[in-house]
Amino acid sequence: MEEYLLLEEAALRRGISPEALSKLVESGKVRAVKINGKMAVAVKDSEIASVLAILDDGKDDELVSISEAARRLGIYSCLVSNWVKYGWVKVQGRGERGAKLVPFKQVQALANLRAQRGYHRGSRLLPKSVK
Repeated sequence: MEEYLLLEEAALRRGISPEALSKLVESGKVRAVKINGKMAVAVKDSEIASVLAILDDGKDDELVSISEAARRLGIYSCLVSNWVKYGWVKVQGRGERGAKLVPFKQVQALANLRAQRGYHRGSRLLPKSVK
């Protein structure tokens, strides 16, 4: 059986505001149910809530090329390219030689989530509803 946390507690544990988590619930990116009249979020979904908050924000973020983001984080650039293809990371511009520029914090948040969950070939990092 799936575990749930009250919205406020899940937000506190993940270091995001309850308003940001509510917004993710309303958009359908995070699943929630009502328990005794209060909103509760699935624990598994609350893990990705902080990442989604960063992905939705993207303000004041350093723009780097896909290969530079991958190099800094010690991951393959094709992984970052796939995140761009899935729509999880948005290209913000082009560099001098045409390189795609992406927000570093967004790539870092996804890389951290991937490291937390462990790599399992064929498993999705984020649900299909997230774009």
